[in-house]
Amino acid sequence: MRYTEWVEAVLRAILGSTGPYMFGMAQIGSALGLEIGNWGDEEHRDLHLAIADAVDDLDKIGLLSSAAVHGVKAVPEARRYRTTPLRERWPELRAGHLEPDEERYLAKLAGLSEVPHDDWAEVRRVASPDVFEALGWAWDRHRSWEVVGSLVRGDFVDARSTTDMDHVRLRLAGAVRVGDEVGALLMEARDHLAVGRARAAGCVAGVELERRLKELCLVRAVVVRDKLPSIADYNDALKGARLYPQATWRKIQHLADLRNRCAHVLDLEPAAEDARELVDGVDAVLRMLPS
Repeated sequence: MRYTEWVEAVLRAILGSTGPYMFGMAQIGSALGLEIGNWGDEEHRDLHLAIADAVDDLDKIGLLSSAAVHGVKAVPEARRYRTTPLRERWPELRAGHLEPDEERYLAKLAGLSEVPHDDWAEVRRVASPDVFEALGWAWDRHRSWEVVGSLVRGDFVDARSTTDMDHVRLRLAGAVRVGDEVGALLMEARDHLAVGRARAAGCVAGVELERRLKELCLVRAVVVRDKLPSIADYNDALKGARLYPQATWRKIQHLADLRNRCAHVLDLEPAAEDARELVDGVDAVLRMLPS
């Protein structure tokens, strides 16, 4: 289990509580069907910390209230995630500009901090000099302070600092940033959006949508009649093969229209809102399409 899956599992366990009271950490472990022993004992310490870290990250993104010392409780807005996958929040969580050194540090930290297990996952604290060493960088306290500080401000990591070093763990947003393939595919499009290049953003998003539809046709052996198929052709073929419902077909057709507005000289120029709708729409479709 990866850390992103673990955090969602913890949230679902809390949402499954029907009582009116705050949900204690030990109760979360029991609801997950895990052997947790007595809270705080040494034998199960790593699992206890994993539950606490997941709760902290869910609190950080506004889905839990953990202000009370006796436990945690889901906020009303979290109820939708009883049935809706938490990955709906991935675009929001992974957003934000990072410098190349910060991206490299985050990616290396993810490999050192995240420890998957069969039924849970933990994110261990790593000394920043160890991350520097793994990157092949000479240790520089000031450079560490700047890189880690930026990642903390973006909520990608949590850090405990001393005078000579930081001890850093991956947060949910950091795990999403590193492991979210869909978000990575559309990062270029979002970069274009950020500087007002609506056509470029729309074209990049359109290419990724077309690529995914083409791959789906090939994997599922869906025949596409046109020799030079477009998004609309792939969409029609996949709907005809009953791989997704009419509502999905309509959404993709609308995205194809927005893509054409960005890629071709038409009477109607693409607005920034059109490009953003296209990028966000492609993001949602890529996440829900069958593999």
